[in-house]
Amino acid sequence: MFDFIIITIAVAGTSILWKNLLGHTPSVAKFVNKIPYPIDHALRCGFCITYWMALVAVIIFNPLSFWEPSIRFEILEPLKSFLHLFVSWFSIGILAAILRFIQALLQETVYHLTQKFQNTPHIH
Repeated sequence: MFDFIIITIAVAGTSILWKNLLGHTPSVAKFVNKIPYPIDHALRCGFCITYWMALVAVIIFNPLSFWEPSIRFEILEPLKSFLHLFVSWFSIGILAAILRFIQALLQETVYHLTQKFQNTPHIH
C-alpha cells in the first residue's frame, strides 16, 4: 500500500513539474512543438500526461502488488496480468489527477489570499 501512495504522489508531482516546465521554459515548449500531432497534444494536456506517467510508473514498478484481481469467469483467467496492469494504471492515474487538482486549488487559494492580505502584485 505504501508503494501505491508514494508512486501516486510521485506521478502527480512529476506531472505538475512537467506542466510548469512547459509553461515557463520556452526551450521545452519549443521542443514539444516540434513533435508530431498526437504525441505533442498528449505532452501538453495535464490530464493526459498524468495518465502516461502513471503507465510508465506501473510498467516499471508494481504499486498494487498487495492486490490480486479476483476473476469471476475462468475464461478471463489468461487476462489476469493485463487486468492487474490496467487497474493499477487507472488507479494511479485518477488518484494522481485528483492530487494535481487539489494542489492547483491550494496554489490558487494561497495566491489569492496572499494578494488580498498583502495588497501587492504577485512577482515570481
